[in-house]
Amino acid sequence: MSSFPDAGTAVFLVSGKWSDKYKEYLFFREAQSNREPTWTEDHAQKNHPGQINNSTLLHTDDKYLQGTGELKEFESDVVDRYLKADVREMTDYEIFSEEMYNFVK
Repeated sequence: MSSFPDAGTAVFLVSGKWSDKYKEYLFFREAQSNREPTWTEDHAQKNHPGQINNSTLLHTDDKYLQGTGELKEFESDVVDRYLKADVREMTDYEIFSEEMYNFVK
């Protein structure tokens, strides 16, 4: 449902690679198809997706806007990056609602 938000709703793009790893961590595909998950003692450590990382989706060149911390509107940790031209929804990234993003974050 996150992929079809109402107009004006905040959404978050999340790397497809990260999302796939998270789904593996939760046994999402097994639950989706009503199969019993195959659990191992080291599953949680081995399959934990880590922090969300979208660096493969974004331009990171210096020419893109990065806050300097000198102006309130452009704090140093605020970064405005642009998606690479060849990234595609459902292949390279998924759209998460704000609620879902905050949950997985």
